[in-house]
Amino acid sequence: MNSKSCWKCKSLIEEFRHFCAECDTIQPPSEENFYKFMRFEKKLGICTATLQNRYYELSRKFHPDYYQNKSSQELTFALKYSSILNRAYFTLKNPIARVRYLMMLEGIHENRDSGSIPVKFAEDIFEIQDCLMEYKSNPESHCEDELQNHHQKLKLDIDEIDQHIHKYFQNYDASENDKEKLDVLNNISLLLTDRNYLDKMKTELDGVL
Repeated sequence: MNSKSCWKCKSLIEEFRHFCAECDTIQPPSEENFYKFMRFEKKLGICTATLQNRYYELSRKFHPDYYQNKSSQELTFALKYSSILNRAYFTLKNPIARVRYLMMLEGIHENRDSGSIPVKFAEDIFEIQDCLMEYKSNPESHCEDELQNHHQKLKLDIDEIDQHIHKYFQNYDASENDKEKLDVLNNISLLLTDRNYLDKMKTELDGVL
Protein backbone atom coordinates (compact mmCIF):
# COMPACT_ATOMS: atom_id res chain seq x y z
CA MET A 1 0.00 0.00 0.00
CA ASN A 2 1.48 3.34 -1.09
CA SER A 3 1.58 6.10 1.47
CA LYS A 4 2.14 9.83 1.64
CA SER A 5 2.64 12.46 4.33
CA CYS A 6 -0.09 14.71 5.64
CA TRP A 7 0.62 18.22 4.36
CA LYS A 8 -0.24 19.67 7.78
CA CYS A 9 1.01 17.32 10.54
CA LYS A 10 3.39 15.19 8.37
CA SER A 11 1.91 11.89 9.59
CA LEU A 12 1.98 9.00 7.14
CA ILE A 13 -1.38 8.21 5.52
CA GLU A 14 -2.51 5.84 2.78
CA GLU A 15 -2.33 7.30 -0.71
CA PHE A 16 -6.06 7.53 -1.42
CA ARG A 17 -7.19 8.58 2.05
CA HIS A 18 -9.07 11.87 1.89
CA PHE A 19 -8.36 12.86 5.50
CA CYS A 20 -5.42 12.45 7.84
CA ALA A 21 -6.10 9.88 10.57
CA GLU A 22 -4.05 11.90 13.08
CA CYS A 23 -5.24 15.49 12.61
CA ASP A 24 -8.37 14.90 10.47
CA THR A 25 -7.19 17.48 7.92
CA ILE A 26 -8.42 17.18 4.35
CA GLN A 27 -5.66 16.06 1.98
CA PRO A 28 -4.80 17.13 -1.58
CA PRO A 29 -6.74 15.02 -4.12
CA SER A 30 -4.69 12.15 -5.52
CA GLU A 31 -4.82 10.77 -9.04
CA GLU A 32 -8.43 10.53 -10.18
CA ASN A 33 -9.29 6.85 -10.01
CA PHE A 34 -13.00 6.59 -9.35
CA TYR A 35 -12.77 3.07 -7.95
CA LYS A 36 -10.11 3.98 -5.40
CA PHE A 37 -11.83 7.29 -4.65
CA MET A 38 -15.06 5.49 -3.72
CA ARG A 39 -13.16 2.61 -2.02
CA PHE A 40 -14.25 -0.13 -4.43
CA GLU A 41 -12.28 -2.92 -6.02
CA LYS A 42 -11.85 -2.59 -9.78
CA LYS A 43 -14.83 -4.74 -10.72
CA LEU A 44 -17.84 -4.39 -12.99
CA GLY A 45 -20.30 -5.60 -10.40
CA ILE A 46 -20.60 -3.22 -7.47
CA CYS A 47 -23.23 -2.69 -4.79
CA THR A 48 -25.08 0.48 -5.79
CA ALA A 49 -26.56 0.85 -2.29
CA THR A 50 -23.05 0.94 -0.81
CA LEU A 51 -22.01 3.35 -3.54
CA GLN A 52 -24.89 5.67 -2.69
CA ASN A 53 -24.13 5.54 1.03
CA ARG A 54 -20.49 6.44 0.41
CA TYR A 55 -21.56 9.25 -1.90
CA TYR A 56 -23.79 10.80 0.76
CA GLU A 57 -21.12 10.30 3.42
CA LEU A 58 -18.44 12.02 1.35
CA SER A 59 -20.83 14.73 0.16
CA ARG A 60 -21.25 15.83 3.77
CA LYS A 61 -17.51 15.70 4.46
CA PHE A 62 -16.62 17.71 1.34
CA HIS A 63 -19.44 20.24 1.52
CA PRO A 64 -17.91 23.72 0.99
CA ASP A 65 -19.95 25.24 3.84
CA TYR A 66 -17.97 23.14 6.29
CA TYR A 67 -14.74 24.81 5.14
CA GLN A 68 -15.79 28.46 5.28
CA ASN A 69 -13.80 28.98 8.49
CA LYS A 70 -10.84 26.90 7.42
CA SER A 71 -7.88 27.82 5.24
CA SER A 72 -8.34 28.68 1.57
CA GLN A 73 -6.20 25.68 0.74
CA GLU A 74 -8.57 23.32 2.55
CA LEU A 75 -11.57 24.91 0.81
CA THR A 76 -9.87 24.45 -2.55
CA PHE A 77 -9.26 20.77 -1.76
CA ALA A 78 -12.90 20.33 -0.73
CA LEU A 79 -14.17 21.89 -3.97
CA LYS A 80 -11.92 19.62 -6.04
CA TYR A 81 -13.05 16.59 -4.08
CA SER A 82 -16.71 17.53 -4.61
CA SER A 83 -16.16 17.68 -8.35
CA ILE A 84 -14.40 14.30 -8.42
CA LEU A 85 -17.04 12.80 -6.15
CA ASN A 86 -19.93 13.74 -8.44
CA ARG A 87 -18.20 12.39 -11.54
CA ALA A 88 -17.18 9.20 -9.74
CA TYR A 89 -20.65 8.57 -8.39
CA PHE A 90 -22.56 9.07 -11.63
CA THR A 91 -19.99 7.09 -13.61
CA LEU A 92 -19.98 4.07 -11.30
CA LYS A 93 -23.73 4.21 -10.69
CA ASN A 94 -24.58 3.63 -14.36
CA PRO A 95 -23.57 0.12 -15.55
CA ILE A 96 -22.77 1.23 -19.11
CA ALA A 97 -20.81 4.28 -17.95
CA ARG A 98 -19.02 2.01 -15.46
CA VAL A 99 -17.91 -0.52 -18.08
CA ARG A 100 -16.79 2.30 -20.39
CA TYR A 101 -14.73 3.77 -17.57
CA LEU A 102 -13.12 0.44 -16.72
CA MET A 103 -12.32 -0.13 -20.41
CA MET A 104 -10.64 3.27 -20.44
CA LEU A 105 -8.58 2.33 -17.39
CA GLU A 106 -7.48 -0.86 -19.18
CA GLY A 107 -6.59 1.01 -22.37
CA ILE A 108 -9.35 -0.54 -24.51
CA HIS A 109 -10.62 1.83 -27.19
CA GLU A 110 -14.37 2.02 -27.69
CA ASN A 111 -15.44 2.82 -31.24
CA ARG A 112 -18.23 5.34 -30.67
CA ASP A 113 -18.30 6.71 -34.21
CA SER A 114 -18.41 3.52 -36.26
CA GLY A 115 -20.24 4.01 -39.54
CA SER A 116 -20.62 0.28 -40.02
CA ILE A 117 -24.19 -0.95 -39.77
CA PRO A 118 -24.47 -3.86 -37.29
CA VAL A 119 -25.21 -6.97 -39.37
CA LYS A 120 -27.73 -8.29 -36.87
CA PHE A 121 -29.84 -5.12 -37.12
CA ALA A 122 -29.18 -4.21 -40.77
CA GLU A 123 -32.67 -4.98 -42.07
CA ASP A 124 -34.39 -2.87 -39.41
CA ILE A 125 -31.94 0.00 -39.88
CA PHE A 126 -32.47 0.09 -43.66
CA GLU A 127 -36.23 0.22 -43.06
CA ILE A 128 -35.78 3.08 -40.58
CA GLN A 129 -33.60 5.01 -43.00
CA ASP A 130 -36.12 4.60 -45.86
CA CYS A 131 -39.00 5.62 -43.62
CA LEU A 132 -37.09 8.63 -42.31
CA MET A 133 -36.36 9.84 -45.82
CA GLU A 134 -40.01 9.54 -46.77
CA TYR A 135 -41.20 11.25 -43.59
CA LYS A 136 -38.76 14.15 -43.94
CA SER A 137 -39.77 14.74 -47.56
CA ASN A 138 -43.48 14.41 -46.76
CA PRO A 139 -44.48 14.83 -43.10
CA GLU A 140 -48.10 14.13 -44.09
CA SER A 141 -47.18 10.59 -45.05
CA HIS A 142 -48.27 7.66 -42.91
CA CYS A 143 -44.71 6.91 -41.77
CA GLU A 144 -45.02 8.39 -38.29
CA ASP A 145 -46.70 5.31 -36.81
CA GLU A 146 -44.08 3.11 -38.43
CA LEU A 147 -41.30 5.29 -37.03
CA GLN A 148 -42.88 5.08 -33.57
CA ASN A 149 -42.81 1.29 -33.84
CA HIS A 150 -39.16 1.37 -34.92
CA HIS A 151 -38.37 3.73 -32.05
CA GLN A 152 -39.88 1.31 -29.55
CA LYS A 153 -38.02 -1.63 -31.10
CA LEU A 154 -34.73 0.26 -30.92
CA LYS A 155 -35.25 0.77 -27.20
CA LEU A 156 -35.92 -2.94 -26.78
CA ASP A 157 -32.85 -3.86 -28.82
CA ILE A 158 -30.66 -1.53 -26.74
CA ASP A 159 -32.08 -3.05 -23.55
CA GLU A 160 -31.29 -6.52 -24.87
CA ILE A 161 -27.69 -5.52 -25.60
CA ASP A 162 -27.42 -4.06 -22.09
CA GLN A 163 -28.57 -7.40 -20.67
CA HIS A 164 -25.88 -9.22 -22.69
CA ILE A 165 -23.27 -6.76 -21.46
CA HIS A 166 -24.39 -7.23 -17.87
CA LYS A 167 -23.97 -11.00 -18.19
CA TYR A 168 -20.29 -10.40 -18.85
CA PHE A 169 -19.88 -8.55 -15.55
CA GLN A 170 -19.72 -11.74 -13.52
CA ASN A 171 -17.27 -13.28 -16.02
CA TYR A 172 -14.96 -10.30 -15.68
CA ASP A 173 -15.10 -10.23 -11.90
CA ALA A 174 -14.49 -13.99 -11.67
CA SER A 175 -11.53 -13.97 -14.10
CA GLU A 176 -8.25 -14.84 -12.44
CA ASN A 177 -5.79 -13.36 -14.92
CA ASP A 178 -5.42 -10.19 -16.97
CA LYS A 179 -5.81 -11.95 -20.34
CA GLU A 180 -9.20 -13.35 -19.39
CA LYS A 181 -10.31 -9.93 -18.17
CA LEU A 182 -9.18 -8.26 -21.39
CA ASP A 183 -10.97 -10.89 -23.47
CA VAL A 184 -14.20 -10.13 -21.62
CA LEU A 185 -13.77 -6.38 -22.10
CA ASN A 186 -13.08 -6.85 -25.81
CA ASN A 187 -16.32 -8.84 -26.14
CA ILE A 188 -18.16 -6.06 -24.34
CA SER A 189 -16.54 -3.53 -26.66
CA LEU A 190 -18.08 -5.28 -29.68
CA LEU A 191 -21.51 -5.12 -28.08
CA LEU A 192 -21.01 -1.44 -27.27
CA THR A 193 -20.23 -0.73 -30.92
CA ASP A 194 -23.63 -2.13 -31.91
CA ARG A 195 -25.27 -0.29 -29.01
CA ASN A 196 -23.75 3.01 -30.04
CA TYR A 197 -25.09 2.68 -33.59
CA LEU A 198 -28.59 1.83 -32.37
CA ASP A 199 -28.50 4.65 -29.86
CA LYS A 200 -27.50 7.05 -32.64
CA MET A 201 -30.51 5.90 -34.69
CA LYS A 202 -32.79 6.26 -31.68
CA THR A 203 -31.52 9.80 -31.07
CA GLU A 204 -32.25 10.65 -34.71
CA LEU A 205 -35.81 9.39 -34.30
CA ASP A 206 -36.13 11.35 -31.04
CA GLY A 207 -35.50 14.48 -33.11
CA VAL A 208 -38.39 13.92 -35.52
CA LEU A 209 -41.04 12.27 -33.34
